[in-house]
Amino acid sequence: MDESTTFKISDSVIKDLNLLNGTINEEITRKLFINSIKQIFVNGPALPIRSDIYDNEVKIEVEKAKFGVCCILLRAAQNSLDVLKLKDILNEYQINPKTIHQIVESYKKFREEFINRLSNYNTTTNIPFLVDVDYEIQQCTVSNTKEVLYQLIFKGYDNSRETVIKKIVCNSEELQLLISRLKDIERHCERISKID
Repeated sequence: MDESTTFKISDSVIKDLNLLNGTINEEITRKLFINSIKQIFVNGPALPIRSDIYDNEVKIEVEKAKFGVCCILLRAAQNSLDVLKLKDILNEYQINPKTIHQIVESYKKFREEFINRLSNYNTTTNIPFLVDVDYEIQQCTVSNTKEVLYQLIFKGYDNSRETVIKKIVCNSEELQLLISRLKDIERHCERISKID
């Protein structure tokens, strides 16, 4: 495996993806991709869930392969991969070329929406309530790119006083953006407190 791989794919996901266009025939594979996209978007494009793909002798394999397709598409979006990088990663894992083409085409068609959907999961409505927060910052350098990454670890308690640990990994630019946003929040809180 090449050191430049952005993320690792588990052996079980590779095995399940290699069932597509083989043990799982081409027609079911095509429908599986439609279901995978629909599952990712939930309220996205008007693609009907195709239950007929689960009414056959390979229904367990279909479900596993669908999971694999969703994982690959979301991991690629999470890493903001371009289409060529995704194709290179999939080729490194020696996945069936026809399946690689289908994954890459699906990603190419919906890439921006995948990335937007992932970024929307971190909106203010999803921010956990934490008190007594301690933090830790760890720094590491990625050997092949020389990029410096930071891991921020927040430890605190939620409403029920259960210990909560949240981790964020970011590069220097993202860390600066986070610091800037925190300063904006601080200024906003100061303005609000002066109004009273």
